[in-house]
Amino acid sequence: MKLADAYQKLQWGEPLAYERSALGRGPTPAFPRGIGTSAHMLIELYLDMHEDQRNPLHAPAQFLVLCLSPDQARYLREWLNRIDLHLDLNVDLERVRFWPHDRDAERLRGHVWYSWAVFCDHAVKEVEGWEADRNTGPYGLVRRVVPSGENWRAFDRDGRFLGVLTNNGKNELIDRATCPITVEGPSTTTYAATDLSDILRLLRVREAFKR
Repeated sequence: MKLADAYQKLQWGEPLAYERSALGRGPTPAFPRGIGTSAHMLIELYLDMHEDQRNPLHAPAQFLVLCLSPDQARYLREWLNRIDLHLDLNVDLERVRFWPHDRDAERLRGHVWYSWAVFCDHAVKEVEGWEADRNTGPYGLVRRVVPSGENWRAFDRDGRFLGVLTNNGKNELIDRATCPITVEGPSTTTYAATDLSDILRLLRVREAFKR
C-alpha cells in the first residue's frame, strides 16, 4: 500500500498537503484526539512492517519505537492498533516494541535491531534538543536521499521527489528524523532514527529490508 492510499483510507487527505498544513490537525475517525508528527511516524512504521512481512527472503524483523514514557508507549500502541483496524493489512503488531528512552537499555540485551527498524517519537527528539527543529512540510516525508553532484535529492517512501538538500541539510534531516532514512551511495545504509548510544550498540546497520 502506498502512503497516499493509506492517508486516504484514514481520511487524512493527501500526504504532502497534510504535512504542509496540518501538524496538530483535529480529530478523525482513526485518531479521535487529533493527529500530527507521531501519527505520521506510526503510519510509516505500519507500512514498513507490512512491506517487511511480505518479503519471503528472510524472517520478519523486530521493530523498535523509542518514546518518552510508559504512558506514551501505551498511547502510541493504541494509535497503532487504530491504524491496523482501519487499514487491515494483516500486520503482526507483536513485532514492535515501544521503549521509553529513560529505561535501562540493558533490559533490551539479547535483541538486535537492523537500523531501518528503529523509530523515535518526536517527544524524545525534543528532549535531545531538537524541539524547534522538527522535519515538517515535505521534509517530514523524506525516507530516502540520493547523491546528486555536491547535493542530495530527497524522496518519500514511494519514490516521489521532494526536494534538494545540501550535505549539511541532509545530516540535519537525519538527526531530526523520527523514521529511519536510507542514504544511497557506494555503501547504501539506512540510519536509525536515534542518536542514543545505548540503543546504537544494539544495531546492525544495513540497508532497509536487507539482512
